[in-house]
Amino acid sequence: LAATEEIYRQTPLFAESWYLRGFNNFNHGEHEKAIFALEKASRFSSRERSAEIIKLEAKANFYLDAPLASFALLEKLLHQFTLSEKEREEILYLRGLMASRVGEPTFFSIAEESFAQVVANYPEGDYGAEALHALASLFYQQGEHKKAKKRFLQLANSYPDSYLAGEAWFWAGAAADKLSEEGNPYRQTLVEKYPRSEEHTSEL
Repeated sequence: LAATEEIYRQTPLFAESWYLRGFNNFNHGEHEKAIFALEKASRFSSRERSAEIIKLEAKANFYLDAPLASFALLEKLLHQFTLSEKEREEILYLRGLMASRVGEPTFFSIAEESFAQVVANYPEGDYGAEALHALASLFYQQGEHKKAKKRFLQLANSYPDSYLAGEAWFWAGAAADKLSEEGNPYRQTLVEKYPRSEEHTSEL
């Protein structure tokens, strides 16, 4: 990756080499180094390439437990770049994850909005089940057990083949318990449909 040297600044190799360095750093868990390299790559890349770089930089910030920095990068992608529907679905899902980890009420609302958009607009997409699980978990953690139960049941019934379906039945039962309702029927469904499931030991 010698093309990251300043003498190559005016060549196409400069930006691409910085990207590759950042990509390799990311894959090796060197996230601080990855962010440095990706920021460099982004400044000298085409707009189309920059979108991919910024997304990877956002993920690196997430692994460094810097959700606010990651959120800002995802906002930039949503509002300053033209994205395909597939890209927009992923960015909205990631935006929800980052917002939910900031730990402030305003950001919980943003997380809810982001996940709800994925659920409503991309039910057949790559993140439908994950977004429903994240949204239901968010409601549960906030003590909104009625909304949580509704979303967990939506997940269980809409995505029965998802790896999250069994867990959804369990947590629907837990939410029902919190509402002083009968949660056992949901847990029984879990046992009947997913006999090998270990969701009874999981935590949100």
